[in-house]
Amino acid sequence: MDIKIESGLEIPKKKSGQRHKYPFKNMKINDSFVVDAPSGTAPLRFQAGVGASAHSYGMRHDKKFATRKHGRSVRVWRIK
Repeated sequence: MDIKIESGLEIPKKKSGQRHKYPFKNMKINDSFVVDAPSGTAPLRFQAGVGASAHSYGMRHDKKFATRKHGRSVRVWRIK
């Protein structure tokens, strides 16, 4: 494998004001929202992805969330 080293390229600026996909920031304890799995996505896999997003947000902001699959939808509750 031949990898070419380059110099003089400017590093792109970081994106700021990133928009969040789910409304974790606006939730109070016992609030919930439901989101439908996209067609072609297995509901259990989608629940795992939504749960991972909730867990990641919760770890950074000292909050906890619970997810439950209901058919092709996933409901997320803020529990702490």
